[in-house]
Amino acid sequence: MKFDTYEQDILGDIEKDNFQKVSNFDEELDFLKKASASYTKKSQKISVRLTETDLTKIKSKGVELSIPYQTLISSLIHQFVNDKIEVRL
Repeated sequence: MKFDTYEQDILGDIEKDNFQKVSNFDEELDFLKKASASYTKKSQKISVRLTETDLTKIKSKGVELSIPYQTLISSLIHQFVNDKIEVRL
């Protein structure tokens, strides 16, 4: 992996342990933890129209996999948007 100059400087500082703790470290850490939790846990409800046949098949697959069908749908969407699976039309 190639790093640009800025990234190489950061790596050098890490290797030399060349960092100082900010005066409000605990506050900053708290803020970043909350921001991270908020970002990773946010979800929104959506409505999607499916044919009755597709919904029945998805529910059956959910039963086979022992997971709720909504979780299966969410997982499939997540995998698609992260290029883990692709759609064949």
